Amino acid sequence: MKQLINSSSSGIRFSIRMIWGNVQESTSLLTALNYFWKLDNQVIMKEIGMCGAGLEINNTSTTGLLFGATPDAVLCHPDGSIEAVEVKNHCPFIPNNYYNDKDRRSHTRKKINNNHRFRLSRQELLPNNGGQATVMIHNIPQLMMEMLCIGDDCKSAIMVRQSAMTGSLILRLHRDDDWIKEMLYWLNRFNEDYVQKEILPPTNFFHKSMNESTSSSIVDDDADQLRYKEFLNFTKRIEKDNVELLQHVPNRDIQRATGKFRESMDLFLD
Repeated sequence: MKQLINSSSSGIRFSIRMIWGNVQESTSLLTALNYFWKLDNQVIMKEIGMCGAGLEINNTSTTGLLFGATPDAVLCHPDGSIEAVEVKNHCPFIPNNYYNDKDRRSHTRKKINNNHRFRLSRQELLPNNGGQATVMIHNIPQLMMEMLCIGDDCKSAIMVRQSAMTGSLILRLHRDDDWIKEMLYWLNRFNEDYVQKEILPPTNFFHKSMNESTSSSIVDDDADQLRYKEFLNFTKRIEKDNVELLQHVPNRDIQRATGKFRESMDLFLD
């Protein structure tokens, strides 16, 4: 930890988030288990490793492209249904000299104590504008892949978004096989167009800006461009229509490690 603190802030931001997520993972899984156990005390949460070995597409692949996923856990319901479980822990610490666009437009920078290497993030789990609490859109492919790799019986996935101070969101993403089919198409395209040809993909591979006369993207065909744009829009619709908020767990109800006098211990357990 001391090595990270002495490093440049730009180089340690991701590392700090990874450390935080690993330390807090078991607490977030317990949050999910406590919620579902109160609904049905016959529910079972199981640890699981790599899934996908039995997929037909893996057994028939001719390109060497194999699919797999490792959910944080699986939830087994008494009716025989199963759900993938994925937890995301929002790290409250960010480098003191890191600012997003919102920070730059506000007076936040003037209030920061520059003697401190880190500061607390102002991120909220629930949108301040009254919008819908949802799965972050960049996590949708991960959850869909987990459902695919667990098998046809897995029709939904649970995501726990847990914070240090503002509680936890328990969300359910419903499976969409049409979206999964399209995801597999583009994964195969990436493998064929870049991996097998040993071509370094550009930053926005598969996407060609309408303002660009030329593009380094391999996907130059208009039909492909329209198909990829529709896939991105499809993903936005999944975020809007296929996610349900099951519970916002207040911070006081999250079961964390306790000390001798049953007071919450430090969030980082050294």
